[in-house]
Amino acid sequence: VALARPLGRALLAAAAGGVCIVLGAPLHWTLAVTGAVALGLAASALGVARAALEFLRETVEPLRPRSGLPRSRMTNLERELADLEALHRSAWLLVLKAAWAADQRRRNTLEAAMAKVRAGEAVVRITQKAVELLGPLGLSQEHLLEKWFRDAKVNDLYEGTGQINRLIVARQLLGYTRRQLS
Repeated sequence: VALARPLGRALLAAAAGGVCIVLGAPLHWTLAVTGAVALGLAASALGVARAALEFLRETVEPLRPRSGLPRSRMTNLERELADLEALHRSAWLLVLKAAWAADQRRRNTLEAAMAKVRAGEAVVRITQKAVELLGPLGLSQEHLLEKWFRDAKVNDLYEGTGQINRLIVARQLLGYTRRQLS
């Protein structure tokens, strides 16, 4: 533990990697810190996903999607780029909603958990698909895409796995307690 200091009745500790742990805090404080960390991780994942999308788009510039075409006339690459962009934007909107709720000092546990799940799925799918579409170039260590692809899964592990965050979402939506849904 790098830093520990009392905060009211809680002890805030910053562990290696910048992960915050709250010990002995009231539940609403713990949820607030957990939501903030999940939100930061979701935003970070989407930054990696955005970089991968832009690298993919720059690399396939000659095959850049033609705007205004119906999906039936698009090439597979154009459809994939459109789908990946839609996935990124949907995750980004969840992050924005959770950040807005935090700015309004509203409880955002549900929104932060949803944002982290969606952003984690998005970064894995986007980096994986970018590597697939670029073939050997996607796995070349001369470009950062290969590293982003390897690092993408880490976003699922920090601050609880996607399955744990799905349980948080299910509890919030269905009104169950921890004992009823675990």
